[in-house]
Formats: sequence, C-alpha cells, structure tokens
Amino acid sequence: DDTKYTAVDYPWAGLDENYCRNLDGDFRAWCFTSEDGGFEYCDVPLCTECSGYDPQTCGCTSLRQQDYRGTINTTLSGKACLRWDDNSYTSVDYPWAG
Repeated sequence: DDTKYTAVDYPWAGLDENYCRNLDGDFRAWCFTSEDGGFEYCDVPLCTECSGYDPQTCGCTSLRQQDYRGTINTTLSGKACLRWDDNSYTSVDYPWAG
C-alpha cells in the first residue's frame, strides 16, 4: 500500500493547513513533525461526552479524535506540525505512521 497522506487520498479527513488530524484510526490526533516522516500526537483536547460537542474544539474519545476539525497545530511536546499538502510520506515509506 502506497497511500499518501493527502487531502486527495483522504477527502473526508479534513487535512487542511498543518492542523492535527487522525486520518488512520491511530490512538489520537497527530501530525508530521519532520520531513523524514517523524510524527507526534497532538495537544487536542479530548471530548469524553460526544453528544452535542463541537468538533472544532475537541475530538471525541470514542472516535479516537477522527472527528476533530479544529486548528490546533502543535504536538504534546510543543513541536509545530508540517502542512499536509507539503508532505510526500506514504504508508510504504513510513508504515509506523499509521
């Protein structure tokens, strides 16, 4: 599988700018942080009550934050996220990324 992590390949995932997303069902929202394919989990608040919540402000825990559509673009360690449209990472090159 050589799927690229781009808006073309994941049109439903909201891969805008450099915002944290969880397009592959990982533990929580994440982003690429280095051009060699490094990624980290993001500092996106968890919504434990998923009825009537706002996906712009938090990601539903039971959905592993796949619903999050806010503008957070930093990781838990404070690193800046790279833009989704600037990457050429594929699941073949970086299978551990999701």
